[in-house]
Amino acid sequence: AGLLLAVATGDDREPTESILALLGIADDMAVVVCGDDPLPEKPDPAALFHIERQNGIYTKRMLMVGDSVNDMLTGHNASVAGCIGINSSTGDPLKLAGHADAILPSIEQLTVIESTY
Repeated sequence: AGLLLAVATGDDREPTESILALLGIADDMAVVVCGDDPLPEKPDPAALFHIERQNGIYTKRMLMVGDSVNDMLTGHNASVAGCIGINSSTGDPLKLAGHADAILPSIEQLTVIESTY
């Protein structure tokens, strides 16, 4: 869809890269930032600033998509354009709703209308 995609996860690199490969999307990621990288953990915005530096895309033009309050706080702390919460079985949807600009029932609900990166 013409989007620049990146991952910022608290999970370690080895299992993250394995899952991305298993899903067949590893090559679609411009940057992968993991919990065992030498950056502060979320909700510190360092991972998003790292993605910004690697790709020349300002955080104010990024969307943070995640399933946790920490994901939403990370996005807000980096001043992203918007935070989209994904309602998953791992989090409390009411807490997530208090920090997200929008909530979707699953990531499959994301639709790209226009890409201008």
